[in-house]
Amino acid sequence: MSDSQLAQANIASIPRQGSTTLTNVRLAEKRSRRFIKQNYLDVVEIGIGPGWGVTYAQDQYGNDTFVHAADHMIVAVVGKNSECPDPARGTLFVFGKGDLRVPARFLYRHAG
Repeated sequence: MSDSQLAQANIASIPRQGSTTLTNVRLAEKRSRRFIKQNYLDVVEIGIGPGWGVTYAQDQYGNDTFVHAADHMIVAVVGKNSECPDPARGTLFVFGKGDLRVPARFLYRHAG
């Protein structure tokens, strides 16, 4: 997405700068592994994969700046397509260090 498209998107669905570093995503994955398995019963694998490649930062006036760089997110693989969370409910975010929210993406691995 372009910066103008990102500015019109729901900022709550874009991670804050610093939240998707490999170190923070590893911490969030470790902290949230049990939560994900307990709340999404058909999860067969949890790991770390590539992120969306965009984060945001806010200045003291609340103005958003988008930062485009390679990053990471949690990836949870489910065994049945029907077990993928409904995207209309929004992105699942879990916490890494402090209040840094890390996105988690659910994938279905077709065994065919």
